[in-house]
Amino acid sequence: MNRSGAALAAALGAAALWAQPLLGCRASALAAAPLALTAVALAVVAEQRRLQLAGVDLPGAAGANASLPLSFRLPQIVLGGLATAGLAQLFLAPPPEMPFARVAGFRGLAALSLIFLSAYVCLHLRGSFRRARFGLLLATFAAMALAAEMPPLQVAAGVAAALLLRRIGGTTGELAALAVLFPLPSGIVPLAVVLVVFSLFRRMRLAPVIAAAASLGFCIAAALGSATACATPALGTGLLAAAAAAAGRQEP
Repeated sequence: MNRSGAALAAALGAAALWAQPLLGCRASALAAAPLALTAVALAVVAEQRRLQLAGVDLPGAAGANASLPLSFRLPQIVLGGLATAGLAQLFLAPPPEMPFARVAGFRGLAALSLIFLSAYVCLHLRGSFRRARFGLLLATFAAMALAAEMPPLQVAAGVAAALLLRRIGGTTGELAALAVLFPLPSGIVPLAVVLVVFSLFRRMRLAPVIAAAASLGFCIAAALGSATACATPALGTGLLAAAAAAAGRQEP
């Protein structure tokens, strides 16, 4: 329960930072900071509990296609809702700098992405279908980003960050990645660099603590008016998404 609570708190914190365009930099950071702190505390408690129960026989892990408990589904629901909202926003309000000739095709890609995203509602899919839905969504992200004239380096960093989040957290990591990528983010390059380090230590028990603590530092900097933090909202959102993915129970 502590792990699922940490994952949910991190996902809700990511939602607060995701809403920065609506709330403003400082307000979103102030809303996310207590949630990031809660994620840190619950992740620490979960690790202490694990150490206390070391050597105690516990029920075996669920099978590959077994459904996760609702407590572990809630972070996925939050992150999936963010991804859906981002795609809907792109469909209804394409980037204003996009050439008019590309708007229809851009909206078509957004609608196609929503169809692919709906596959996450199906809880019992073969491994090949699970990999395909995520790969198709990354392909549509790249196409939409290039159509919106996002620099190729940022597009490549976005795809890399998404793959790293999947490596960290399975299905939860995939939904976390999609929540970061849609709407088309700014500040994705530093996130990709940070996630390289996290992915190398993804099996560490303290990975959720480290990610949540890093996101708490980001929130504090943004709340204090740091121009760098306010200009890179994808970094803070991605850090909390990584904490949610690392704390949540892993799926294939």
